[in-house]
Amino acid sequence: MKRSLPQSALLYAGLLFLLLLIGLPFWWVVTGSIKLPQEIIQRVPTMVPQSFTLQHFEKLLQSSDFPTYLVNSFVVALFSTAVTVLLALPAAYAFFRMEFPGRNALYRVILLAYAFPGVVVLIPLYGLFSKVGLIDSRISLVIVNVAFALPFSIWMMRSFLASVPKEIEEAAIIDGA
Repeated sequence: MKRSLPQSALLYAGLLFLLLLIGLPFWWVVTGSIKLPQEIIQRVPTMVPQSFTLQHFEKLLQSSDFPTYLVNSFVVALFSTAVTVLLALPAAYAFFRMEFPGRNALYRVILLAYAFPGVVVLIPLYGLFSKVGLIDSRISLVIVNVAFALPFSIWMMRSFLASVPKEIEEAAIIDGA
């Protein structure tokens, strides 16, 4: 569809506005992290740093447990992703290709779980983790992440499997898969 010049100008003006709206706060944070403290608290703010320092990053790494937090986040994200994929892929395949009684009802229950706000289950999960002794552990974070991500992952993978032709699966079966 060919746009007229005023339409294109309006579109680009809107995109530029969104870019500034989203990009300026990021620019402000990044430049603030490399400015000297005196420059950060000046009465007249500067958009372009007049000085350069890494002392804020040094202080962060030396005086806090930031490296530990970073490793914890990485480990939890890695295991949460792996467990979610390992559980969601066979479930999505079963919901898409296999016929079993109650398949549609169970799939709707999973979608209903996706529609619930996560806050609703946080208190019962806390009580459960407290009784089992998993409070303040990485495994509890992995379980919570998987519980919240699984319905969405099943839905997305089922949608993906709908785009894969059945002939590819049949060819794989003939080849010995």
